[in-house]
Amino acid sequence: MLVLTRGLKQQILIDGGLITVTVLDIHGGRVRLGIEAPSDVAVRRKELIQGIPQPDAVISVVHD
Repeated sequence: MLVLTRGLKQQILIDGGLITVTVLDIHGGRVRLGIEAPSDVAVRRKELIQGIPQPDAVISVVHD
């Protein structure tokens, strides 16, 4: 596992920049991330795949 520290508006590039993860907001104990990836790359939250209930979790999808 690679562990990185990032600040607001900083990014992580994956696979040569094919996938970009951006820190959008930090508020209290929560961090909002933006993930840009090609449409053929599946991006899923682990707790949804495992069926773990997360009543306060929110997902937003923005298409450019």
